[in-house]
Amino acid sequence: MKETIENTAAKVLYHSGLQNRIHRQLKPSQAKGARFQHIGNRPKGAYFQILIYHRVHPKPDPGFLGAPDPEQFKKQMHFLKKYYQVLPLKELIDRSKNNDLAPLSVALTFDDGYKDNLDYAFPILQELGMPATLFVATDGPELRRSLWYDRIYFALKHSKDKSLTLPVSESDENHMDASPGLDKQKTIVGGKQANRLDKNEKIILLENEETTRRAAVQFILSVRYLPEANRLQLTEELFHRCGVNDFSSLDQQMLDWDSLQFLDKKGIDIQPHTQSHPSLSTLSDSRIEEEIMQSRKLVEKHLQKEARHFAYPVGKPEDYDQRAVDCLHRNGFLAALTTDTGLNTDAADLFHLRRSSPWHDTIAEWALDQVKIQWGS
Repeated sequence: MKETIENTAAKVLYHSGLQNRIHRQLKPSQAKGARFQHIGNRPKGAYFQILIYHRVHPKPDPGFLGAPDPEQFKKQMHFLKKYYQVLPLKELIDRSKNNDLAPLSVALTFDDGYKDNLDYAFPILQELGMPATLFVATDGPELRRSLWYDRIYFALKHSKDKSLTLPVSESDENHMDASPGLDKQKTIVGGKQANRLDKNEKIILLENEETTRRAAVQFILSVRYLPEANRLQLTEELFHRCGVNDFSSLDQQMLDWDSLQFLDKKGIDIQPHTQSHPSLSTLSDSRIEEEIMQSRKLVEKHLQKEARHFAYPVGKPEDYDQRAVDCLHRNGFLAALTTDTGLNTDAADLFHLRRSSPWHDTIAEWALDQVKIQWGS
């Protein structure tokens, strides 16, 4: 009922033009260092927003439910272009540090390095003259290798056996919340502190796309917080049970270095996002250093530029810890982005910057959500 009311309100606000008036009222003086009044729960002082995208594709990706198709993405970008000050991430951060933040400032970011960012998102950004930052997991372009969690869904989707027996354990509901639309049922989900999955096993039926997606998400959550060696072993075992060992068609969905060089020259700032996209909190100190610094070295080598910004893989508080933050500080990074939703103030910790995900089906809902974020509701 609440969702229905909100959807109706979004359509009324958007199509009546009331949303536009709200945004105009939110824009105070354009003077340097302009400050916002404290309204509701919104942070005091100058603030800015960072949006995060992964995929922009005509066909829905089961791993990113709610990700926009090109038409939706274009509408979102037109909305931002009209009502927001869209800045490169580096400039946005620099202005926040120098008390020179324009009202309603926002930066666009893309994570992981999917080819559809070039095919579908980039032409729209180029047409509108909008900058963005792309954080690339460098195993994609360097090894021409798809991401481990995408491979899990691919293996289940193409499994020769549609009735699989997999290890199970009790669910950790906090981790279940990480996936939009996933029911909290107890199936093959392990806790963060576990070193292995339970020896119990459960039959998983891959009857259709939805049951396959559900099994994939639950298996991903079950192994994500295991020690790296255990995670790799269990995923390889899954691939074996599915009878899938050829991921070449999936690998082609990742950007290569030539494409990344092209994007970087066209105003899409390429920055590191580790090599293999692990939850950094599960790694040893040396592996944290390796994942961060090797991805940075590859970006700098192939793009002939300094890489000083970073995005934590997955990006929730349980996915990185102080060891990763210390590594970034120690190696001269300037800022790091999370996936915690919300605004950033000009006094924000630059190594815990928040980002918002546009998980909405319509531009009206998406636009209303932007207003709600600005007003702190």
